[in-house]
Amino acid sequence: MTEIRLLTPTGHLGFTMLEPESFLRGMAQGPDFVVADSGSSDIGPYPLGADEPCSPVEWQTHDLEIMLVACRRQGVPMIIGSAADTGTDRGVDTYVQILRTVAERHGLPPFRLAYIYAQVSPEEVRRRLRTGVRIAGLDGRPDLTEADLDRTDRIVAVMGAEPIVAALEAGAEVVICGRSSDPAIFAAPLLWKGLDPATAYYAGKVLE
Repeated sequence: MTEIRLLTPTGHLGFTMLEPESFLRGMAQGPDFVVADSGSSDIGPYPLGADEPCSPVEWQTHDLEIMLVACRRQGVPMIIGSAADTGTDRGVDTYVQILRTVAERHGLPPFRLAYIYAQVSPEEVRRRLRTGVRIAGLDGRPDLTEADLDRTDRIVAVMGAEPIVAALEAGAEVVICGRSSDPAIFAAPLLWKGLDPATAYYAGKVLE
């Protein structure tokens, strides 16, 4: 049976700073991937609507720096979901800039960085509604209407594992994702390694 080791150093990147000693002990075990989520529904809708992080950027930088330096020195791929708490385009760009600054500061050799946006323009959603596309409400809530869009500042879709797998297929060594489902960021490397979807998503759910 194939063994694939995933290390996740924190339940919410940047929300409470990770312990370097604990993380490095995990890295010493030889993980195949390091995976961490930076988003949470626990923070409520305000950060997404305002496009603001709920965690100090210094804490996010602390976590990303420790993770990136260790991963690149050991050659371990790194996957980050829901960048900067919200997974907006701004969040993705923030993390990409942090990583580039960290890489330069530490003189890290070049690596392949992929970043995946998840934000969707209200105009595109409105266009789809007008072509008859139904956007169903969750848990019995009403379907989306144009009136809802009129009151909406920001829309971020939730990606599954597929775009992350595509980034790994393209040779990415570090992947920064916009809004992503928790299990997807863990399932993606397992799917890329050839595990069947049922096993990969079950492992993703257990790990998240």
